[in-house]
Amino acid sequence: MVVAGLALATTSCTDYSDYNTVPVDANQTANKTLFQNICDNNKLQDFAAIIKKANYGSTLSASQCFTLWAPIDGTYDANAILAMDSATIVDRFINMHMTQYSHPVSGNVDERVITINSKHHSFTNTTFDDYQIVDANIPATNGLIHTIDGASEYHPNIYEALDEIEGCDEFVNYLKSYDVEYIDTRKSVEGPLVNGQQSYLDTVWAKRNNVIRNILRADIEDEDSSFTVLFPTDKAWNGAIQRISPLYKYISTVDYMDVSTSNFTKAAASVTATDAKAANPVKIDGALYTDSLPKSQITRNLAFSNSYPQNKPLLTGTASATDSLFSVRGNRLSNTQEVLGYCGDLRSMSNGYVRTLDSLCFKPWETYETVRSYLAPERIVGLKAAASYTVNTFGQDTLVRKHPEFFTELPDFIKYMMFPEGQAHFQYISTDSINMSGATAKPELDFALRNVLSTKYKIYVVMVPSQLNEPERPLSTDKTEVKNLYLRFDMAYTDADNKQQFKRLNVPGAKTTADIVIQNDAKFHVVELEFEFPICYSGLDAYPTLFMSNTKSFTSSSNRNKFEQELRVARIFLVPEGANDYVQSLKF
Repeated sequence: MVVAGLALATTSCTDYSDYNTVPVDANQTANKTLFQNICDNNKLQDFAAIIKKANYGSTLSASQCFTLWAPIDGTYDANAILAMDSATIVDRFINMHMTQYSHPVSGNVDERVITINSKHHSFTNTTFDDYQIVDANIPATNGLIHTIDGASEYHPNIYEALDEIEGCDEFVNYLKSYDVEYIDTRKSVEGPLVNGQQSYLDTVWAKRNNVIRNILRADIEDEDSSFTVLFPTDKAWNGAIQRISPLYKYISTVDYMDVSTSNFTKAAASVTATDAKAANPVKIDGALYTDSLPKSQITRNLAFSNSYPQNKPLLTGTASATDSLFSVRGNRLSNTQEVLGYCGDLRSMSNGYVRTLDSLCFKPWETYETVRSYLAPERIVGLKAAASYTVNTFGQDTLVRKHPEFFTELPDFIKYMMFPEGQAHFQYISTDSINMSGATAKPELDFALRNVLSTKYKIYVVMVPSQLNEPERPLSTDKTEVKNLYLRFDMAYTDADNKQQFKRLNVPGAKTTADIVIQNDAKFHVVELEFEFPICYSGLDAYPTLFMSNTKSFTSSSNRNKFEQELRVARIFLVPEGANDYVQSLKF
């Protein structure tokens, strides 16, 4: 034992002092390298042959400190391993059973160890990945060996599965095109400074992928995570591209009306198409945006956290009609049964699971073609220089439940969008008369419709009655308080030839271009418009503008008594035409 202890003291590893006990025959192995011990062990001749085939003996003879969990002969298919190429043998077999530093069987062992190929394994006093440890704590000059009665099965992580799953080339090529290699300074061994730059004696390269990081938002390269990722087949990918691309028509230069500029003071009635032209037009690679944005929209909802209970149907393959999935990005996908109908078999990976997906059947309004909502105007006309609109907040119980009479003219789907599930309050804005620039002021609200797509939208403007300012007060019978509101709506936008346009909007189906009249009957009203945008603004600083203006003159007190002067807006909803049928089916 004394001799064995002296032998251990002269080894190149510093961790051996942690051992509580040393076998009596330790002197037979402690003066040999890991590779020599494997070659000399009658139970590890297959393992020795595999190491020789991969030319890995020099690594296992180096003056570093490793722990090996060596599968004994006859407990695994050694011939299958020997049939692999050297690089695969090293990565998927040798490095699967090998880690840096000393990991003895000592005391109470119950941990997860990370092997050289970054895979995670369970390690206890008696097992490694549930394989029994046969001989423990065999010392060597450069490490420690435990023999086990089987070989750990290699599972690629989800990122590595990109190279293995067939029929998904379009998706794989899209992700792989954003791979960037970099030096992992945490794992590399530093060398001397060369010309002021850090060099490395042992350089470890890693990959970074901004699509995975910023769009998919799932660390599918990280072994210490658990996701299920849907891999769209080429059929699914190309079908989705064909369907989504028309929504993302970009042009390379976008001139637009910048209504936020301080020198733009015209009211809508006198605005021309070329007014308030932005000083700096937006310049992009239009062809690149048109190509890449649909692909990013397809990708953004393909990853699901396995720790989220609602995503269990992806693992079980069964779902009820009411089950929903929630992507890593937080999108709710309500058609779980339909999604599962297009899914392939569940494939186990080291950090989760993969399923192929034969159709991107996600509902557009839940993913890439969502309803847009606006409340705060970009510009206000007719108010005092230092004034702004007033924001008013009402609780659902205070307003909707106690005063249902205000909402009898609102369809269910508008109430649903105003009070989405779980939201107890809503806000509206008002150009209160106290803030107007004068008694004759005609207020106007101009809304920047940011991030709209190149598609047709139904536009719903929810107007608020003046009586809502005092919901507890009964509606007066005084005729002077019953004032109708006369409005016009205009759209400033850029066409496909990069020309600014300014267009009057009419109520769909109206026979004339008369003003839109809002009856003051103590009820919410909805103005329904529609507009098709020729280009996509998603992700750009440029935007189209919806002008909402009061058309009546208030120069006489008679008109001020007869017509509503203030503007009150609860919300402006832009519903893509493809989602309109679904939205109108929503129940409050």
